[in-house]
Amino acid sequence: MAQFSDYIRLLRLSQWYKNLLIPAVGIFSFQIFEFTIYGYLIIGFILACGISSTNYIFNDIIDIADDRLHPKKRFRPLASGTISKRKAAVLGIIIFSISLICSFLLSFWFGIIMSIFFLTSQLYTFVLKRIIFVDVLTISVNFIFRGIGGLLILNKFTTLVSPPAPWSFWAVFILALFLAVSKRKMDLLLLEQEKPLNGRTNPGLYSKKMLDQLLILISGIFLMGYYLYVILADTTGGYLLLTIPVATYLMFRYLYLLYSYEKPPFPTKNLLKDPGIIMGSIIVFILFIIIKYLESYGFI
Repeated sequence: MAQFSDYIRLLRLSQWYKNLLIPAVGIFSFQIFEFTIYGYLIIGFILACGISSTNYIFNDIIDIADDRLHPKKRFRPLASGTISKRKAAVLGIIIFSISLICSFLLSFWFGIIMSIFFLTSQLYTFVLKRIIFVDVLTISVNFIFRGIGGLLILNKFTTLVSPPAPWSFWAVFILALFLAVSKRKMDLLLLEQEKPLNGRTNPGLYSKKMLDQLLILISGIFLMGYYLYVILADTTGGYLLLTIPVATYLMFRYLYLLYSYEKPPFPTKNLLKDPGIIMGSIIVFILFIIIKYLESYGFI
């Protein structure tokens, strides 16, 4: 018999952090002191989490047979038989309906972008995740949709929004692509170690050598793009140069962890819990916010 904890695992709450990009828009549009807007952004975050959980539920229903042969996914509520497909489907429909209706009530255009987010995720579940390269690109594009969702909420409830520069969307896309390819690498290592009975799963589309080359390529693109932004597009008089050493450390640290835990595979979500990654991220975040706010108020 299913327990409450099984339904919590079905909703994949551990993946909700991806939707933090919606309230983060309020900070990076430099409205950190506009506290009233955060209520709307938090509501948008919760609604996006509902849509995300629905996507995970429907994905688990579709992949239930393959998940039962996977070394780790076989313990998921649906694959293990703890929750029936019928109950999962009913729960998914209820959560989706409430989340989508409330999204339109919050903002018509936010409802539209959440609809696109859901449809893209379902297209990924049924078709795109079986197409090499398109799978990780789709995951990355969904992060762009989250960011646009936060921006649409800001556009409705405040007139003080500074439109984000194109580089910010590029940065979100490249970073999401890097994390998606990282996950493919760890999944592939896990499958090689456990030797599952089935030949399916996304990582099977890639070879380890190809994923390693993609990781080096994407990490280089991300760092070079950030360097060029700081050097050529920085309007603070060069103060953002202070973030370059820490940003470089973060990328090097992540790659070090990624290649240090090949056996046994180290889940990518655990890489993000590394003290070095956490501290470096906090330092870059604080430096960036302080410098940009000092600029916006004319101090630099």
